[in-house]
Amino acid sequence: MTLDGTGCGNAGQPTYLVFEGEGGVETGTVGATDIPNIPTDATGHFHVSFTIPTELHTLQGRGGGPVRPGTYDFGSKPAACFILFTVTAS
Repeated sequence: MTLDGTGCGNAGQPTYLVFEGEGGVETGTVGATDIPNIPTDATGHFHVSFTIPTELHTLQGRGGGPVRPGTYDFGSKPAACFILFTVTAS
């Protein structure tokens, strides 16, 4: 899938994303995987390809394990990016 981020508060600095299922509104596996050091341009935009992993690591000591069908989210750190994603066939 392709991730496009805009409005990042860290313009010109790398963005750190987290793909996660927290067990709130998300219904997939509780856990996360990190996507660090995404180049972000001077306007606060990034564009990166991402493949959903087969497993997630624990999130704050909870969950982890195989990714199962459900809903997940992408969070940015700092938490100032708006992230759109496109799912494509492999």
